Amino acid sequence: ETIDDRPTTPELSEGIADHRPSTAETIDDRPTTPELGEGTADHRPSTAERWLSAALRALPMLLVIVALSRAFFAPYYESFGSGYNKIEPWMAERTQLKTYLVIHGLFLLPLLVGLLRHLGGHRRTVLTAAGIGLAVGAFFVLRSSAQSTPAWTSLISAPLTVLAFVAALRDDTPGPRRLLWLMVAGALALTLFVEHFTLTGDLGRMNTQFKFYIAAWLLLGVAAAVETADLLTAAPQPDAPAWMPTLRVSMAGAMAALTVVAALYPITAIPGKMRDRWSSAAPRGLDGMAYMRYVTREEEDRGGRIEFPLQADYDAIRWMQDNIQGSPTIMEGTAGGNQYRWAGRFSIYTGLPAVVGWQWHQRQQRGESLLDSRVIYDRFADVEKFYSTQSELDAINILRRYDVRYVIVSPYERIYYDTLGFSKFPYLAKTGVLRLVYDAQGVQVYAVMGG
Repeated sequence: ETIDDRPTTPELSEGIADHRPSTAETIDDRPTTPELGEGTADHRPSTAERWLSAALRALPMLLVIVALSRAFFAPYYESFGSGYNKIEPWMAERTQLKTYLVIHGLFLLPLLVGLLRHLGGHRRTVLTAAGIGLAVGAFFVLRSSAQSTPAWTSLISAPLTVLAFVAALRDDTPGPRRLLWLMVAGALALTLFVEHFTLTGDLGRMNTQFKFYIAAWLLLGVAAAVETADLLTAAPQPDAPAWMPTLRVSMAGAMAALTVVAALYPITAIPGKMRDRWSSAAPRGLDGMAYMRYVTREEEDRGGRIEFPLQADYDAIRWMQDNIQGSPTIMEGTAGGNQYRWAGRFSIYTGLPAVVGWQWHQRQQRGESLLDSRVIYDRFADVEKFYSTQSELDAINILRRYDVRYVIVSPYERIYYDTLGFSKFPYLAKTGVLRLVYDAQGVQVYAVMGG
């Protein structure tokens, strides 16, 4: 009965047909005018517009970070200065290719594979970026060859820098991955920079290279770790090229081999470093002063060689560590300004400030742009005069000038300064200017009295 009750007459079918729009009507109702295409395009921002929009959104936070940084670090900025404000071309020896690969090879492999994986579907982009990078690298190789030795590492760093930068700028690169590739591009650009330029005033390019290499190594290490984990754990893509599984296996094997080779360094270098000791009898451990009880130091002065055991200095330094409070300024010998001597040992091992430290580092790190070098030379001259002069008044004036609270007199100071000047110390102690607070094995420590 239910089935029979359903209307099945031709009229019903015609009625239903009357309410069903025809194909022509459906097509005609769809807007197909040129204005629609223009409207759709208006709602699809270009790459430049998207970058501009993102920059505008980030601008307020950037301004807040800059303002807070300036506010919290205001005392630092007020006294900050840089002794290296210029760069100059580097025209001497370059890093060998094998050395470059030893240092960075463990990182470069996963990053290169990651770049190819990220840009694999954009062959033209890869070829164009690699071509530009190789052209830049070839330019630097030719330029360096005309100056001294060819910088073959440029053929690695330049193409990879361009590829990483292109990967960071692609529209389909997620934000975190964009940051990763910018890190890689910046790090590789640093390794390219130090092969062709150095900071003016550097010792060759020593500080330029190892300081920038520290930053580059850390950036590449972090990025390589992220990319390695991603490559080894990513699920296979259905539309991945046929060679992708082979690449993954090859990548895992190569990374395993490189990791083993890299791990050999701490295994072999640490024992080698432990054997490279001033005295084989010195104990091994974390006490950086322990060796002093087992060695004898040699110094050259006035054409002769003088030997003295460091045990005496060790005991005096320990006494100062245990008995001196705060950070009073100390006076100790500077080897007449000579480099790479036993100078500054009390300041080094106690952490107490001295009138002046190692001459070259003071001039290097407080260079002409920060502090007139004459100030440093004047301090060295005052230390020389303090120990060598026979005038008690001159010695007192120097102590007051630098607010010295403790004076070191040991065999080391007697090597480099006029022996006649040491006769004043007992007199200064007798008159109450100094007070002998430590005296053992030829080392005396005097406290300056009266503030």
